[in-house]
Amino acid sequence: MNLYLRIVLYLFLITQLQPMLYAQTEPEMIFVNGGTFKMGDKNGDHDEYPVHTVTLSSFYISKHEITIKQYKEYCADTGVKMPKSPSKEWQLEHDEA
Repeated sequence: MNLYLRIVLYLFLITQLQPMLYAQTEPEMIFVNGGTFKMGDKNGDHDEYPVHTVTLSSFYISKHEITIKQYKEYCADTGVKMPKSPSKEWQLEHDEA
């Protein structure tokens, strides 16, 4: 294989594999504007009524789901207590996502 093809192949592989090779350790956060909206359903289940006004302040949220491993690291770094897991399977199944 000539040098030109090797370089092209290398660049292609790097651009395609880079996201997998350098996994995100800090979650990407997105800003959500606060606002007011109506919540509930007068024809819904008992926990959906009455319809009421809810106002939320602006906040940041992770663009992608946070893994249990990431949350454990956050708790360790900040001193926040990790909540009790609902079951052993939950803890083991999702720990290394």
